[in-house]
Amino acid sequence: MQVDEAIHAMKLGMDVRRNIFLIAKESVNNAIKHSGCTHLSVAFVFYHKQLEVKITDNGCGFDPAKRGHRNGVTNMERRAKQAGMDFIIQSEKNSGATITLKTK
Repeated sequence: MQVDEAIHAMKLGMDVRRNIFLIAKESVNNAIKHSGCTHLSVAFVFYHKQLEVKITDNGCGFDPAKRGHRNGVTNMERRAKQAGMDFIIQSEKNSGATITLKTK
């Protein structure tokens, strides 16, 4: 886990902080339950007055276009939108996954 010290000085509303927490929690939970990963990293980075949260695993990967019957990714997208943040999924079969959340 990596956390920039500058993040402690950021002023984020309670709703934004809650949505960031829940997105990060869901991303980590999904990686542990579904990816079969042996490495998982979580980074909270602050640069150019933007917060970037990146959760990366080396697991089995998935096709982001195929959501299945669960609502996890859809809920994360909704929460990111509510927080005014960009939500990016990068993944391919057998290549792990990266979930990125950025302030605008």
